[in-house]
Amino acid sequence: MLFQSPPPEKEAVEAASVHNHTEKRSFRTCYVQNSAVRLWAWMYALLGRGELMRFIALDSGLMLIDTRCSRFNIQTIRNRRFMFSPKSGELILGKQYRGSALRSSHAEEHGQVGAAAPFDAFVRGWIGTGADYRDGVIHLAPAADGQNIELFDSAFSALEMFADNGANEKTVVRGFGSVWEQPLGSILHSIHSVPRQKGLDAYG
Repeated sequence: MLFQSPPPEKEAVEAASVHNHTEKRSFRTCYVQNSAVRLWAWMYALLGRGELMRFIALDSGLMLIDTRCSRFNIQTIRNRRFMFSPKSGELILGKQYRGSALRSSHAEEHGQVGAAAPFDAFVRGWIGTGADYRDGVIHLAPAADGQNIELFDSAFSALEMFADNGANEKTVVRGFGSVWEQPLGSILHSIHSVPRQKGLDAYG
């Protein structure tokens, strides 16, 4: 499946503050609290049964999320900066903004959360839902137009991550490839329909 529906809200676990999201753990030990469950988690991982994931509800504050062991629903985001590192799986969500009010930059938010990956390892942009974008919009800034192959591949990994967390085929993507604005479904389906290559050779 290219797109996964988020778990029901009633199963959501309230997200902790940014200070509680800074510890990086592999999926084998994410959110495991006691020795009996830790033993089960290791067996689960060794048997190749899949990853241990939990669904978190997003609050309005600055957040650092380990996407290797957490799931969320981007449809609850109204207007936030994001930063994503494909290598570490870290997702930084800036504070929820209203209108054009800005309180900090991407660089300041990166420093405040204490992310493990360096600033330049993150794909950056904005994400939101509402008004003319009822299925959401993902705005990549800087744009990943294929001139920078590493950025292009990292941006595609970010789109796949968002598809796992509530983005759907109609979610609008800005700043990816040679088309300024396009539905997420057209990007993922076109690339998954051919053998994966790097850069624009894999896109269109």
